[in-house]
Amino acid sequence: GRPHRASGGDDRFELESLAVEELDIESYAIPLDPIINGEPERAMSTYEHYLEREPDNWQLWARYAQAAEGADDRQRVVQALRQVIAINPDYEPAYLSLVDYVVSYFPSVQNLRNLREQLAQFTVRNPDNTSIRERLRLLDEVLAGESPSASPDSGGATP
Repeated sequence: GRPHRASGGDDRFELESLAVEELDIESYAIPLDPIINGEPERAMSTYEHYLEREPDNWQLWARYAQAAEGADDRQRVVQALRQVIAINPDYEPAYLSLVDYVVSYFPSVQNLRNLREQLAQFTVRNPDNTSIRERLRLLDEVLAGESPSASPDSGGATP
């Protein structure tokens, strides 16, 4: 990778972001250095700027989800993954991450049922996808068990 900005040096991420804007380069070319270098909040801020201009860019939303994950902002991770799926409903990695986040951090029965419906729709469009079918089976088991973590009033507020 490229070196991180030395103290007192120019902010390369900001300079590169400005160059991307000036040259009208596709926003998915924005580097991930701030995420890799432990500055996900700065990356999120930059992605938010680009998302204002390109709200239908699913790749940018996916990068934003990565930055939010680095910032441990679980609600924004889920919101960004939902945007990815809304724009590109056949992007499997977004579903896999969304299942992990919803089950782990937002396990209300309503959230789990909504997620189950999304997975079912995905399997209709992609009947040979075994990864999503397995997640759907596991989600059905969680819903059938109605475990305490999946109770309607558990800390699983909709993000």
